[in-house]
Amino acid sequence: MLVAVNQSAQLAIDAADLSDGATVRQWLVREPDGDQCVAGRLAGITIPPGRRLTASYPEDFQLAPDDNPDQGDNRCGTALEGTYGIDVSAAAGFARVVTVDRFIDRFDVSAERR
Repeated sequence: MLVAVNQSAQLAIDAADLSDGATVRQWLVREPDGDQCVAGRLAGITIPPGRRLTASYPEDFQLAPDDNPDQGDNRCGTALEGTYGIDVSAAAGFARVVTVDRFIDRFDVSAERR
């Protein structure tokens, strides 16, 4: 996904293939400058089977409690060009077996229109 500088990124966790849904543990975005931002209010939400949970970055995110204040600009945003890492930890259920999985993805921010 490509996002323009200073615009929002629409992110999603999809539970379409999980018969028992999923429970979000942590939804983290790592910015190119080192800031780490979490969607804290979405932690603990259960996504029903066949549904998806969406969030807008940076509006639904804030600095992570363990963010290093010596790195980055200490703000969640898309002001910097580069690759933003997405790291989701969720308890996923399939056929009554629950596993804790990590889902890793990314989005890119660019000043250029493509």
